[in-house]
Amino acid sequence: MHFAGASVELPYAILTNPYDRKSMKDALLKSLVMEPGEAQVRARRLYEHIEHYDIHYWGKDFVKELEKSGR
Repeated sequence: MHFAGASVELPYAILTNPYDRKSMKDALLKSLVMEPGEAQVRARRLYEHIEHYDIHYWGKDFVKELEKSGR
């Protein structure tokens, strides 16, 4: 989704504009006809990314930046 930050945070995601029917159709079609190997690589890389950058990572990073700003 273009509007949720996925284009920056999840580069292996299939991007779409939910307000544009053609964009939605194209993204769905792309995902349905994608080679299984490519789909597996994309899914694995997305999973690895979110496994590393989880809520604990973002929380620690936020607190660290907050502490730096208070100096």
